[in-house]
Amino acid sequence: MATNGRFEGVPLHQVYLAVTKDFALKASVMPLTPAEASTTKPFYLGMLTAHALLYDRDEFFATILQRLKRRLAELGSERRVDKDGYEYWVLQPDFKPGEVIEL
Repeated sequence: MATNGRFEGVPLHQVYLAVTKDFALKASVMPLTPAEASTTKPFYLGMLTAHALLYDRDEFFATILQRLKRRLAELGSERRVDKDGYEYWVLQPDFKPGEVIEL
């Protein structure tokens, strides 16, 4: 069920159907609780360079992305693009096998 805005109480699948096909092909809906969203997810890395937050109550998610940017800077992380144009990250340039990287 959607929990805010004009879709209050509407089943999520109906909300998806209300979105135009063109927009739906360009957008991803990630329904996470605040607790779930607070834990860094791998796809957050891509959101640092190619995202638009359409709705972010009290800048909650923007704060999470800012925290991630700061952590990546502390680690000396580098965003790279391969020859095919795909983005990837070197999270810690001096990484050694067996080390755990906390984001």
